[in-house]
Amino acid sequence: MMKLHNSILTIFLATFFSSTVASENYFGVNFSQIVQDGNYPFRDSMKQNDPDDFSLPSNDEPSDPDARMSMVNFVIGTSIYEGEIGSLSSNLSAELRIGAGMHNKSFRKVLDWDADYLTYGTPTGEDEDILVVHNGKSKRVLVGVPLVDKEIRNLKLDLKAFYGIYYKYSIGITERIFPYVVLGYSKAEEEHNYTVVLNSQEILKEKGHVSESDVSYGFGVRFGQTESSSFNIEYMNYLGSKNMPYDGISIALRVGF
Repeated sequence: MMKLHNSILTIFLATFFSSTVASENYFGVNFSQIVQDGNYPFRDSMKQNDPDDFSLPSNDEPSDPDARMSMVNFVIGTSIYEGEIGSLSSNLSAELRIGAGMHNKSFRKVLDWDADYLTYGTPTGEDEDILVVHNGKSKRVLVGVPLVDKEIRNLKLDLKAFYGIYYKYSIGITERIFPYVVLGYSKAEEEHNYTVVLNSQEILKEKGHVSESDVSYGFGVRFGQTESSSFNIEYMNYLGSKNMPYDGISIALRVGF
């Protein structure tokens, strides 16, 4: 596998530095939202059995442990071919993307707490003194603050390494609008940190690691002149693996040099 990675990188570098048809080299930054709906480590631990078990500090759906990772890709590329299809201009370019990203998810759970039944007693401490009848049931007066056990499950996903090599083919339907398709290869390594905190005390801490590589594909639209800065909107399926799928939409800024 390492030989394959090195071979792909060598092909890109040779393409980048030896292209004689290129009219442009460029640098860019892609901001992506990646949806991970695979069987990543601790996914099952983040699920709940009872829909009423968890309360969340955000608007996330508590029954959905899928991760949405924010990723930044730094891009260097070169145009290796320019031509025409009828009256339309076309362009083939090669790109190297190196990325970094992170995701945090937290579920907060209140354990075994029912204010109607916990920490009841009598001012005199005599258990037989029933002072209140509530909803037809005899209950004692609440004389203390109920003890509430709070459990927080935290999952942090760190993208430790990401890179990919891609070829893009675009057709200019106008002088400023260039739809394109992307085909390439990606590799990513993630570290997952899972912790459980009970009443402010950490009771569990575990780590997991996933490394995947796969063929990548996507499509997008570039707005702007080839010779100058441009703005891209793009969909990419970077990794299609079961354990670590990377599938998301990005916006990009690009500057030629």
